[in-house]
Amino acid sequence: TVGFDTCGGETCSRIRSGNGSSTLPPPFSIGEVSISLQAFADELRCGCEDVTGFEVWRPATSAACRCLLAEADALVRKRNVLELGCGLGALGVACGLLGAAHVVLSDRECAVLGLARQNAEANGVSNRCDFVVVDFAKGRPPFRAGAFDLQVASDVLFLDRLARPLLRTFEALASDGGECGGSSSGAAGGGHGRPAAVAVVGHEVRRAVFRGPDGQPKIEEQDSALSLF
Repeated sequence: TVGFDTCGGETCSRIRSGNGSSTLPPPFSIGEVSISLQAFADELRCGCEDVTGFEVWRPATSAACRCLLAEADALVRKRNVLELGCGLGALGVACGLLGAAHVVLSDRECAVLGLARQNAEANGVSNRCDFVVVDFAKGRPPFRAGAFDLQVASDVLFLDRLARPLLRTFEALASDGGECGGSSSGAAGGGHGRPAAVAVVGHEVRRAVFRGPDGQPKIEEQDSALSLF
């Protein structure tokens, strides 16, 4: 039987059989990039500390993909790319489809990385991808500075405490102690030449709802995690 549920803001198929239920994420397409995402057993979520990676967070991933498409020749093609917090790997697979020489997809959850590998295989880019367990919130990833021309992430700033570790990771992996560059318009380096490394982060703006001193619900004036970053 097939049911439907929301999956990162998208409609996902919930497939139920005698062997349990599974999730089929919707296809993902932005411009010339079309990604097929494979179904997975819902039981894979069991035992994972963080299950956010089992969803496709489309607004943020779409925003990052549009930036990469606009600057594909300069940022992606024939470049070495690292994706942090890859989840199902949609953004890393997109980089592979746009002609990246090599893509390392990383996530804190082994089960999620296995799904990212399946999606890379389904889209014909697995021969240029590696998959590494990395939690950027717990210190510097095990890569040398300058190993990557481009670092990407999609909707990983959903908690305030992740903002500074993410920025520290980007800066630590920039070559020769350089800075990461970028622009809200998607132009690399802000027009001042190519920086030591470029980071593209897709983010869906959120504002938390909380109870104020008077007991009434309030909404924060700005996205606090994004502001910290």
